[in-house]
Order: sequence, then structure tokens, then C-alpha cells
Amino acid sequence: MILRIMLLMSFCGAGTICAAQQFPTKDEINLLLTQTERATEINASFVNDEERVLGLESKPAVEKDREVLHALRTAIKALKSQPEAFNSALGFSIQLWLDDADRKAMLCQVTALAKMNQAMDARKTSTARELMELT
Repeated sequence: MILRIMLLMSFCGAGTICAAQQFPTKDEINLLLTQTERATEINASFVNDEERVLGLESKPAVEKDREVLHALRTAIKALKSQPEAFNSALGFSIQLWLDDADRKAMLCQVTALAKMNQAMDARKTSTARELMELT
């Protein structure tokens, strides 16, 4: 009996009775969409800088980055007309795409930092300064 109670408490969290799931309100979803739009535009600017600074070497990564940005922009458009769709798989996908975009930006920064260190070791200060824009 005690084991059943403990098992029930673990499923419902800290002994509280399982309540109906709470979903974000339309205002919360709209705020998230606004913030996601801003983050997407900042990331798009970063991707353009990545392509400019790293050149052909970054082409495969830039293409994947742009795919993620396109998916985010498409999802934002869809959610602006139907915010309640955020409470479906689309909301989960947006979170995954945001995480993916953030991870790709961090990977680009680490790559630029490594290349910047190499350029500094080789006394190529102009190259190092250009790579510094990505870090």
C-alpha cells in the first residue's frame, strides 16, 4: 500500500494531486513568437557574417543554418494566425529549432575562435580581427 502511494506521488510530483495540464495563454505564446522573431533575425545576421568571414569552408553549415531559420520563420507565420497550435507538435518543433540554431551558432563561434588563435600564432592580425567578429 505504501509503495502504491509513493508511486502515485512520484507520478504526480511532490505529493500534489495531478491537476489538468496548463498550457500557455495566447499572450504568452505571442510574447514567445516576438522573442523568437528577434532571435531568428539576430541569428540570420550571424549566419551571413559566418558565410562572409569563413567563406566556402562554411557553405554546408550555412546551408543547414538557413534551413533551420526558414523552418522557424515558417512556424512563426503559422503560429501568428493560430497561436493555440503552439500546444501541439509545432511548439515542440520550435523549441528544437531554437536549440539547433543556438548550438550551430556556438559551434561557429568555437571554430572562429580556433582559427583566430591560429591566425594570431601566424601573425596574421587582419585575419584574426575578421574572425573576432564571429566570437
